[in-house]
Amino acid sequence: MFLKKYIKSFFLTILSIIFPEKCLVCDNVLNEKEKYICSHCKDNHLIKQPMKDDYFAPLILFIKDIVVLFRYRCCERAIKSFKFYGQVSIGKRLAKLLAQEIMKKEWAKELDYIVPVPLHKKALRKRGFNQCEIVASVLSKELCVPVESRNLYRIRYNIPQHNLSKEERYENISNNFALKQPPQFKGKTILLIDDVITTCSTLKACCQALKESEDITIYISALSSTRIKF
Repeated sequence: MFLKKYIKSFFLTILSIIFPEKCLVCDNVLNEKEKYICSHCKDNHLIKQPMKDDYFAPLILFIKDIVVLFRYRCCERAIKSFKFYGQVSIGKRLAKLLAQEIMKKEWAKELDYIVPVPLHKKALRKRGFNQCEIVASVLSKELCVPVESRNLYRIRYNIPQHNLSKEERYENISNNFALKQPPQFKGKTILLIDDVITTCSTLKACCQALKESEDITIYISALSSTRIKF
């Protein structure tokens, strides 16, 4: 047993030398005390209390709080590698960082379900995975809260949002989510997960569907947002 652990440790050390872990934001090599993100980026790029700055005004009526890791331009390379090029390991590392920020919130102890923004079956087949579900699965392990990815669903397939204007995004996604079983979320506290927040249209539509459940409490977390400018 000791020999196996020694051999594993030896090979991990060799791999770390050949392929050193790099910061998810600036791509600089991390030192032995750093994890996922370098100290400089942690001090300068992690978002603090975004709800206080009214960047997410379209969601205020639906949610209690929001946790966002980065401005999108700070982590664009990492997000695109995860979302469009299938580098799932990057998404999981971002999700672990997100979990650390969520655990600083008192309400993290009150969560009943983690709910990823759903993809339509057609989009899921095309991409091969739902990036929000991957983030949610990591958060589930870190926060010890179950993922519920079946109740909230997309009614129809939409064209991709990223090339649309604000008005087109709203029309594209409006009334496109529903709950299969509204009573399941009755009186529950939900953490809704997205990868990138832009116009808030998708999250607003999800919240409107979630509100079909009586006495539901909604929080939101995302890896990044284009709405935060500072």
